[in-house]
Amino acid sequence: MKLVNRGFILATPTNKFNEWANSHNEDSIFSNNTINEASCYLIEDEFWEEDSLLEKYFKKISQQEFYPVSQNNEDWPKIENVDAFKEYFTTEFGSFVYDLLAKDLSRESI
Repeated sequence: MKLVNRGFILATPTNKFNEWANSHNEDSIFSNNTINEASCYLIEDEFWEEDSLLEKYFKKISQQEFYPVSQNNEDWPKIENVDAFKEYFTTEFGSFVYDLLAKDLSRESI
């Protein structure tokens, strides 16, 4: 087991996100409103202010979460600030990320 030099933000869709997803993509994994799987976003490992991190990353997280539902960003909710973001996602923060696998991490750009 290895400690990875990253912290994390877990972003979980709210019912409002699910309602939006259903209205734009009936084949979405959110169509039954029962899947609320969180996405894990790795961030700097040392942080003190969760609010400032959310301010820094909420737009990137929103885009990543909306894209699988609709590739047309004109369909996306307008997320201009953290309060709007919080209507669509709940978040949790952590500073310990452990890699339980022996295999090296790999990455791909998206």
